[in-house]
Parts: sequence; structure tokens; C-alpha cells
Amino acid sequence: MVEGIQQFIRSQQAAIIKNDLEQFLQSMTQFFIELGSSQPMQGLHLVSSKFDQMCQDVGRLSAFELLAKAEELPNEPHHIILVTELYCLGGHLEIVRDIIRTSQLPILLVASNINNRKKPVMATILDESNLIGFINADNQSFLDKLRTVQTALANPHTNSVYMLSHGYDAVATAAIASDTDKTVLFMHHCDHYPALGCYLEGAHHIDLHNVGFLRCRNEFDIQQNRYLCLSSAGFAYHLNAQRNFASPRLKTASCGGLHKLKSLPYHLDYLEVILHVLLHHDAIHFHIGHLSDEYLQSIYNTLSRNGLADSRFIYLGPAPNLPEILTQLEVDIYLPTLPLSGGKAIIDAMAAGIPIVAHQNARDRLWGSTDLIYPGAPTWDSLDKLDDIIQRTDESFWRDQSRQSQAYFERYHSESLFVSQLAQGGAPMGSPDIPSLNPYRPEIAYSLLYSGFRQ
Repeated sequence: MVEGIQQFIRSQQAAIIKNDLEQFLQSMTQFFIELGSSQPMQGLHLVSSKFDQMCQDVGRLSAFELLAKAEELPNEPHHIILVTELYCLGGHLEIVRDIIRTSQLPILLVASNINNRKKPVMATILDESNLIGFINADNQSFLDKLRTVQTALANPHTNSVYMLSHGYDAVATAAIASDTDKTVLFMHHCDHYPALGCYLEGAHHIDLHNVGFLRCRNEFDIQQNRYLCLSSAGFAYHLNAQRNFASPRLKTASCGGLHKLKSLPYHLDYLEVILHVLLHHDAIHFHIGHLSDEYLQSIYNTLSRNGLADSRFIYLGPAPNLPEILTQLEVDIYLPTLPLSGGKAIIDAMAAGIPIVAHQNARDRLWGSTDLIYPGAPTWDSLDKLDDIIQRTDESFWRDQSRQSQAYFERYHSESLFVSQLAQGGAPMGSPDIPSLNPYRPEIAYSLLYSGFRQ
């Protein structure tokens, strides 16, 4: 594998020398897609300054000023959010929405569109008053897409660029000029896959959670990285003092797309956990987020085989404004998905004051997102321990959990803090607004298994 990567680097360098920029962009994108889906790299993070530098070399050679197709660009001051495609769901979309809602300048959405998506634009944000338009690079070639993006970024009316592209997007990475006069914030959200962009010259590296912030600084030697808290812009929480826990029955909820549940190998399966909860507790479970028809059918078949009614698992599909949904459903406990949790969904649950019961992921603390959760939240590493937590019927315990959840959100993830940190280009190392990590104590036998230990 090492020789193969070295050969790939040589071939990419040769493409630059020959000015074969189209081949470079296509090959770099495909290489990172294949890396992310390969068995040895699943769930692992790979970043490299060499790849980022080569992408920026291609950006300098694109001659977009002379060759780009004419685009109608805004003639008023604005910020740009740079994404890979204008059709996205889940936490990625919610972060985009939060930036639009809180920005002091209008927002232009720009997509490299390297996947040539024909699906509708992010329909749920089209009514955001601060969105002034979008540019979808519908060019046929990667090089023309790059030139389209570069033209939008170079517009003298563009103030800042918020980069939220996918980790494999060589076009978006190449579009960032090392000598840019714009403020470019590379928002590092592809942190459990190989990713381009972490070492971009001319960009500020912004990490969206505390554990990623410390890893990038200590493991990847990104010494000037900064931290930006996630938030839930536009949501106002009000504690329902009259409501009782699990009355008339327990309501649990999870939020995440199918990739959170099925893309990485793990000894515990999401369906196995939810089935266990429904079999051992008088509960209804809500799932928010896209699941395939095939996976949904497997859920209902499993319920039927175990004598459980379909009504015990309620599928809501993709839905915006998660805090409002959890509040309206009167959810008692939020259970993050596994093996991959959703960090933005956890923040949204705390915004609604929902108690969190999280899994101590045995493969990687990053996967379970326990460091994003309020310190007093109960965590589990086995189904027996999960049972012990859920079986607590002490009303005062769960009311206190709700207060801790919402108080933690207000202290470390409030909309005002998000706006302030975004305006400052993130919080620096040592800021009191970067929350400390929580204890990480997964089940030892499985930690040894994933570390490669064999007795």
C-alpha cells in the first residue's frame, strides 16, 4: 500500500508538470473516495500537507481569470459557504443553516458539484432570508468546475469563505488560493475519514469539537488551529416543569443517516441496541434521519420476529430543526446513533434540554462523541449498563439531567457564543470556551480487540 501511495503522488506531480490539471483533479478526488471506503481505512483519519499543496498548485495554474465561464455574481458585500453539493442532509445541512441564520452579511452558497447531482437544492433553507443565491458548478469538466468556484471566490464583493466541502473534494481544495485576500475558514468536519484541506495555506483551520481540536493540534501538528462551537441557531428552549419522566411511557430518540449506522464495522449494531431497549423497557423509539427502505424493512421484520408492534419504532425521516422535534415529541432520553454518533444532533438535543445517554465507543472516542456531552451524562459500554441507566425511575435524577443538558448548551454552545467565535475566526488554544474532554473508559475487552491484541 505504501508503494502504491508513493506511486500515486509521483503520478500526480507528473500531471501538474504536464499541465494535465483535469486528470489531476479527477484522480485526486477518486483516490480519496477510494481511501475512505477501503477496509483498512474505515473510520481512520488521514491528512497530508503534500496533497493539499499539490491541489493549491493546480489552483494557481488554472488561469481562471482568462478561461472561466462568465457568472452573474452578487454586487453587494457577502460571505460564501463552499460545499461539495447543494443537496445534503443531517448535521452538515444544519451547520450551513446556522451560519446563514446568524451571519451579519448575506450568504451565497457555492457548490463544486463534482458528483453532478441533479437533485433539488437544499430545499429546507431556501426560505432563509439571509440567503441571496447559489452557484452550482454544472460544468462538465472538473477543471471548469474549479474555475467557476474560483471566480466566485475572487469576486471583490466576497468577504469571507466558510469551507464545508467533503473531504474528497479536490476541486474545492484547489480553489483556495494561498495568497488570497479573503478570510477563509476551513471547517474540519470530515474527521473520521481521509480528508483534503487540513493544511491549506491561506486558510484558518477550524475544528468543530474539542476532541478534534486537540487531535489536530497534538497529533497532526496543526499549531494555529482554532475551535468553533456547534449550536442550534434560532431555537429558544423552555423547560416544561409540569412534565413527568416516562409518562405515560418512555420515549427515546436517535438522529442520523444510514451511513452513521452501517458504514463502519463494530461489535454492536444500532438495530440490536434499539431492539434491546424496546424488549426490556416499555418504550417507543423515534428515529430522525434518512434510512433506506431496505433497512427500514429489516427493522420492522426484526420487531415482528420478536413480538413487537411496528408502532414501537417510529421513523420520521429527514427533518429540520431537531430541537423543536424532540421537544414536541416530549422525548425522555436521547440515544446517539452508533457506531458513529452525530455531533450536531447531540448539540441539538442538549439545546432542547434532553438527557443524553451515550455509548463509550470501544474503537475511538471520536466515534461516540462523549466529549461533546455535559460531564454528568450517564454513559454505557454494555447493554446491561444501558439497562441499569434506563431503569432509573427517580424523577429528580432525570429532571437534573435535563437541567444539566440545557445548562451545558447555554454555557458552551449558545447561539451568541457561536456568532462571536465565528466572527473571530474561532477560539484559540487556552480559551475558557473550549470545553474539557470527558473521561473515556470503553469496555476493555473490545478496546483490545480493535487495537489488534490477540491473547
